[in-house]
Amino acid sequence: MKAYKVKGEFKDPRKQQDFTLEVAAEGPEEAKEKVLCLIGSKHKQKRWMINIDSVEEMAAEDVRDQTVLYQIGA
Repeated sequence: MKAYKVKGEFKDPRKQQDFTLEVAAEGPEEAKEKVLCLIGSKHKQKRWMINIDSVEEMAAEDVRDQTVLYQIGA
């Protein structure tokens, strides 16, 4: 597994909400899918309401999320 940083935004009823998430995934498409699932479940947003701007692969030493570090085996 590799670590990915996913940046984007979704529309909250009151304002536009930006986000940056670190996830562990096999590829960029799986990283997008994980982010859509996470934001959809936590913030009750539909998939079409979430805009993903970029998906970047991260080096293990740049990862800050301890769960992601464990999942990638670093």
